Amino acid sequence: MKSILELKISKDRYFEVFQEMKLECQQHALKILVQDDIPSDRDAVLWKFLWARDFDVPKAIEMYKKSLAWRLDFKPDEITAESIKPILMSERVIVTGQDKEGRACLVITSRHHTPGEFTIEEMTRYGIFHLEKAIKEGEARGQSKFCAIVNRHGMTMANQDRAFMQHFVQVLQNNYPERLGVLYIVEINWIFRMFFTFIKVFLSQATIDKIKLLDGPEALREFVEEDQITQDLKGKSLFKYDPVAQYGFQQDKDPQTE
Repeated sequence: MKSILELKISKDRYFEVFQEMKLECQQHALKILVQDDIPSDRDAVLWKFLWARDFDVPKAIEMYKKSLAWRLDFKPDEITAESIKPILMSERVIVTGQDKEGRACLVITSRHHTPGEFTIEEMTRYGIFHLEKAIKEGEARGQSKFCAIVNRHGMTMANQDRAFMQHFVQVLQNNYPERLGVLYIVEINWIFRMFFTFIKVFLSQATIDKIKLLDGPEALREFVEEDQITQDLKGKSLFKYDPVAQYGFQQDKDPQTE
């Protein structure tokens, strides 16, 4: 996150701009979109949009308006585990543990992903479901940002999904500004470097600055306690992924027993 000094803005002006944005939001009828005047608990969200646009109020307002429209259309708060059950049965993404900054960890296991198995829309709903979960868990500990860990162990070219990644990165940057605290990518190689060169084109510099490339899982311990790291990443977490138990799914009946 940029400091006031980096933005070349005085401390007094820093808060003036924030109040200006709140007023502009109300005057631009954004209250209609949120069903009321901008509530106090939305202040933190407004800050994030201001940071994302370097305190340029018109640009921040435009970004915020588009994000509100997206939330009304996409309805991320209404995504249930049952509605994405087929994807949840895989272990592509889990939310477990926290890093040393107290940020909830969203762990992505790349080898479990098969491009085309689900549509981009389905995968986006799946990703947003976990993103919202990580944010809520972090906020419960006083952390508004989350930590993402990409586990590339066992990944091959067959797991690469450029179309989905390009789409999801844009959704993340447009609607969740200043939510990503850090992204750890574990086990990098020439395949990843080639893919990263492609995906960087779609990333903001602020996002690129949050990415840490790690040669192996051992390096992750500098940032995450060992008991918070999954065993798949050579940690000592006791977490075991069990979507049936975690989300209360009913076991599918065996037709041979009926």
